[in-house]
Amino acid sequence: MKIIKLALGLSILPGCAAPLSAQTADDISFFEEEARVITASRQAVPARKAPASVYVITSEDIETAGGAVRLWDLIKNVPGVDVIESRSFYGNVSIRGLNEPLNNRTLVMLDGKTVLHPFYGIVNWEDIPVSMSEIDRIEIVAGPVSALYGANAIQGVINIITKKPEQLGGGTITYSAGSRDTFLGSALYGTKKGNLAYKIGADQRRANRFEDPDKPAERVGKVHALVSYDYGPETTASFSGGYSDTNYIVSLGPAGTGNVDGYTSYLRTDFTRSGAKARFFWNRDRLDVRDFTAFNDPNMYSDSYDFNLEKSVDLFPGDILTLGGGYTRNTINSRVFSPERNKQELWALSMENKWEPSDAWAFVASARLDHHSLTGYAFSPRAGTVYSLTPSQTFRLSAGTAFRNPSLVENYLALIQTLPNDGAQLPNPPFTTIESTLLGSRKLDTEKIYSLEAAHNGIFGKLKTTTAVYTYLLKDIVKMSDSRTTCTVACIPAVKTEAVFTNQGSARGWGAETGAELAMTRRLRSFANYTFLSVQNYSNSPKHKANGGIKYADGRLTADFWANWVYKTFWNLNSPGAEELLKRVGSYAVLNARTGYRFKGKLEGLQAGFSAFNLLNDRHYETLPGESSSQPGQNGEIIGARYAADVSYRF
Repeated sequence: MKIIKLALGLSILPGCAAPLSAQTADDISFFEEEARVITASRQAVPARKAPASVYVITSEDIETAGGAVRLWDLIKNVPGVDVIESRSFYGNVSIRGLNEPLNNRTLVMLDGKTVLHPFYGIVNWEDIPVSMSEIDRIEIVAGPVSALYGANAIQGVINIITKKPEQLGGGTITYSAGSRDTFLGSALYGTKKGNLAYKIGADQRRANRFEDPDKPAERVGKVHALVSYDYGPETTASFSGGYSDTNYIVSLGPAGTGNVDGYTSYLRTDFTRSGAKARFFWNRDRLDVRDFTAFNDPNMYSDSYDFNLEKSVDLFPGDILTLGGGYTRNTINSRVFSPERNKQELWALSMENKWEPSDAWAFVASARLDHHSLTGYAFSPRAGTVYSLTPSQTFRLSAGTAFRNPSLVENYLALIQTLPNDGAQLPNPPFTTIESTLLGSRKLDTEKIYSLEAAHNGIFGKLKTTTAVYTYLLKDIVKMSDSRTTCTVACIPAVKTEAVFTNQGSARGWGAETGAELAMTRRLRSFANYTFLSVQNYSNSPKHKANGGIKYADGRLTADFWANWVYKTFWNLNSPGAEELLKRVGSYAVLNARTGYRFKGKLEGLQAGFSAFNLLNDRHYETLPGESSSQPGQNGEIIGARYAADVSYRF
């Protein structure tokens, strides 16, 4: 808590103005990121003045993203972001380490609404009911953000922000086809007429596996719509919804692989008036897992109901206070839980105060109190101080805490997993099978993280730089305990074991991120970034990562090349509940590319392009492949190249 007190102390220092450089207006105009971001604070602020490290992927970046056919492709080149692709079209994303095949410490949102599945707090990116052409930007906040968003925001937040109907101003039809039977098709239309605005979209995609290109990896269909009405200059009401019909191969790490079949959907309503915001949404999942290698076809039927209310007031010039509250109810019905239907009830109170005594200083203090029906209360403070040496150079010191509630699986799991005994640990005969009981616990504590960060953002002519140094401590990690044998000779030909979710140990990490973007000309830009991370008592996190690329755009022709290099990682080879056995996954590098051309004249609105993911076909694993039934690794699939051509038309 000392680091929290330090930042809170800095947040009440008296402000003083710094001399402003005459240099900066033209310098800043080279870069588009001066647009305000909304995810790092309750108030929209320029990214360089946010109280946390924020990285923004713009719609222009998305249009020219080399080889991007999945949402996580768009953020691979962001400093500090870890993307592991365990199977074709199934991956996991984390921020600043701690990644795993079932990562539930990063909050992913669509327009501020969570898209995490409540049964384990994870996201399947292909379920998200949005198409590439609808995304306005993606804001990535690195570091703990529970003070704003509550549970699961331990490592940070990824907020996918869609275009408003008036931004679309018409329709877009997109078609893409490529290797391994890859197909992506979407249609999107949006407009605003008077006070009424609406948009509607549909998306369909399919792709086959890397290892076996004749077998399907995913089949997904999506529809989504929004209607909003302006009752006045400061009053707006909107209603939106989305539906995704999904069928894809999933890797649940050491627990096995399966074919997830079903649908996810949501309904949402928003109302804003004079600084007050109210939001209600209902997330609904109906997913069945078939052909599961670990146990008999589980189902995951869940519903989440969420209501949030917040109000901002100006206390005095330069000071804004935002107060909020919310209630969430998660329910799930599954054959792997006992009893079959379970629930979590959560409520929260939050506040944020932002004080800007001058153009040079900004102080932000946030706090949130959450209550969970099993774990009780969790308090999450956060504070940040931003000092602008000049309008183009800012320094920031921030500190905060965050937490993760145990998931429904970790609280209520009750299943028996029967696997053949390969004889590696127990003789076969007489023991032909291993019958493992995996149990949740209702006595788990929340995972907690404490973080401190210092950062600098600068613009020097045509060069923009970002640097951040941070440290964190993660405590009370929820893991499956080592298996204990409960029955041997009396149970021949089976042997029975039992493992339970418990809070085990801690992990301490520190790291640095640095990146630069150079506007060589108005048409040609380049970027490079490097990430270092060291985590004690936790594997899976690469120590080194680097990205670099070059982008060209002249109004008609666009070209984008970028490379991603990831250092070796170490993963647990054994099943849940077994003693940890680490094995290395080697470093790898991929080169992605895209080129596109916008037609003019009679073909105005038409665009064609070609993209390549892993252009040089560096065949590699990003998680461990399975070696045997008793050593499943993470059931990783080899990752290869994929090529696609696309055409789109705007009208």
